[in-house]
Amino acid sequence: MHFSSQRQLISDIREWSPALPKDIIAVAGIPRSGVLPAVQLALHRNLHLISIEELLRGATPWRHALRRNVPERNDGRVLILDDSINMGKTIRKYRQKLSVQHDRFLFGAVYYRELLKDVIELGVIPKRGCWGIGKISRLPSG
Repeated sequence: MHFSSQRQLISDIREWSPALPKDIIAVAGIPRSGVLPAVQLALHRNLHLISIEELLRGATPWRHALRRNVPERNDGRVLILDDSINMGKTIRKYRQKLSVQHDRFLFGAVYYRELLKDVIELGVIPKRGCWGIGKISRLPSG
């Protein structure tokens, strides 16, 4: 799978951003393909950015304010984000690893196959159908 351009990916993330739940306090990108979407979303929404490894170690950087108007937050959920899911193996793996605190996490993908909508809580459709993964749908926002 590939997207038509990084510009399109970023555009889709920005368009999706207002529909995301307001209680998202941080974003973690699934290595490696989820890192770019996570960075873009964190920048666009002024959210904390954290790695999966930091989450697994119990880090909570959102409890401290950052420069550029990223406030301290104590309550909310972390969005675990990937650019796409085709079979869902990677996102399932991280869901299992983070299952101890499952209520603190939302899982999402910018692009996903409709038959995998049970694997994630949040997803978006590409405007131009630029991902060659069959029928793509939009999940309802939180």
